Amino acid sequence: MKSVDNLVKLAERFARKISLAQQTAQPGEIVKALQDGGVWGKPEDLFPLADQAGLPQGPCTFNFTVDKNLNTTFHTVCSVKGATPASQIKMNSLLKNKYNNLFKTAMQKAGLSVADTMDVKWHVFT
Repeated sequence: MKSVDNLVKLAERFARKISLAQQTAQPGEIVKALQDGGVWGKPEDLFPLADQAGLPQGPCTFNFTVDKNLNTTFHTVCSVKGATPASQIKMNSLLKNKYNNLFKTAMQKAGLSVADTMDVKWHVFT
């Protein structure tokens, strides 16, 4: 009987996890919420920040991670010569200062939730 109780508890936990996973926003839904909120922008919008961060012009990707509180952490990866780790870190900080609250507000208005963390591709400089 005890093993049946354990199986029932396990099944209930599994059902909760499945339910939570179905409620979690997917990257496409996050992108749509940001576009609908008017904060997705274009790659050109990042040029002034890139200049301020000291990033040389060239191939860079800008992505972000959304946590369960809908805060964003930005990730800048540049393969252009002269892009130092310090300039990429500064760019991440500038992006967070400018976009974190805007993104969070747009996701909240869209009623999105994230169970753990979600990685989202954003813009690319070529």
